[in-house]
Amino acid sequence: MNQGITILDIISLHLKTICSIQSLDLLSHMIPAHTCISPVISQLLRKQPMSPAKLSFAWRTAVGETIHRASTVTLTKEGILEVWAVNQHWRREIQRATPLIIPRLQRLLHGTLIKGLVVDAPVEKRAPRRVRTAKP
Repeated sequence: MNQGITILDIISLHLKTICSIQSLDLLSHMIPAHTCISPVISQLLRKQPMSPAKLSFAWRTAVGETIHRASTVTLTKEGILEVWAVNQHWRREIQRATPLIIPRLQRLLHGTLIKGLVVDAPVEKRAPRRVRTAKP
């Protein structure tokens, strides 16, 4: 029964490559997980055609679970990433993190050109300000 290549096979191959390049002995050195996982995920995503599911997975990987839950994302034909945040607070947080998010997504979506990121959110209705009157 042919099960194909598993993620463990890819991680094992990546570790062997790192070890042969750096001449490391696995028994005497620890390899940080982030040096293995990111290239493996990128390699897996690279082979998949662009789809909403691929974009959503890459978004979740790049921004983390919390921001992922507070937003939805689409990619226009022009390469603009449109993000819809659940409220103004998350819109501001995503805008602040944009310089970190775009390079992460470009690494994960190798070959997909992301020219920019636009964040929008519903306008929050605020209670009217109280007008303070001077005391006599």
